[in-house]
Amino acid sequence: MKHIFCACCGQKLTLHLAGDDGLVPYCEACKKFWFDSFSTCIIVLITNENGEVLLLRQNYLSKQHATIVSGYMKTCENAEQAARREVMEEVGICLPRMRYVGSCWFYSSELLMLGYIGYAKTKEIRLSEEVDEAVWVAAEDAAQYVVPKTRNSPVHMLLEAYLAEKSGTDQSMKDDINGLI
Repeated sequence: MKHIFCACCGQKLTLHLAGDDGLVPYCEACKKFWFDSFSTCIIVLITNENGEVLLLRQNYLSKQHATIVSGYMKTCENAEQAARREVMEEVGICLPRMRYVGSCWFYSSELLMLGYIGYAKTKEIRLSEEVDEAVWVAAEDAAQYVVPKTRNSPVHMLLEAYLAEKSGTDQSMKDDINGLI
């Protein structure tokens, strides 16, 4: 979000030099810079001991493509707490272990997506009202069900990271998951 007016006093902002950041919207009354702001979300690729990933169908997002767990961070919550909360809320799975993979800018929604791989045992899934269906799919087949790959695609970033991990450490990953759960 680009700020035009001060969120504190409502005064129209002017541009002032802010060091290396260049010209930034500034409130003369509050003496405060207003840098562009955006929402931060988490996105989690849930995997199991069989080398499968959990794909979701959320009809309000797309009736054509599957997705994975994602959601907005809440105030006073760190990214790992948000990831675990969203997974529990959407599919009822507790993640004993997660690995941060990376972040990407989601252009279509102007969101910063923080991506994780979550490790869980296959178990019964409890769907929230916002999830219409969830199914375990072989990780190698998952890309054909999700949106086509584009620049900075968070789903594909996580799928590719998991497939690379799986190809190098498939058995040790299973042992690691079995030891944690």
